[in-house]
Amino acid sequence: MAWDSTYLKNSFYNLLGIDGARADAGRVQQVERLRAAMLECLEDLNGNEVSALDWRITYAKDVQALWYFRSDLMGVLASRKGEAAAQNQLGLITPLFRGLVPKGLMSRPSPLHS
Repeated sequence: MAWDSTYLKNSFYNLLGIDGARADAGRVQQVERLRAAMLECLEDLNGNEVSALDWRITYAKDVQALWYFRSDLMGVLASRKGEAAAQNQLGLITPLFRGLVPKGLMSRPSPLHS
């Protein structure tokens, strides 16, 4: 019997009483919701930089890639709409990453925002 990561993951989910396929489908839906929210920020913008970022977000292979594209998104939004508007938009997107990326990557509250 070949031991692959899918078999091990599903076995682990079974021990916890979780349907692995359902958990994976839920995660895919979360990632796609996140991708759509990021692309929505770029809808009314144009230019080569915007087109390139749109393409990279659309074809990002995983949630970690989307996480790191947040800085590119912030740069594009700040240059086109201003930093305050960009921070507001990213403030709405960042919570969508909760549960998808390791806790160490999530932003911590800053004393500057109090």
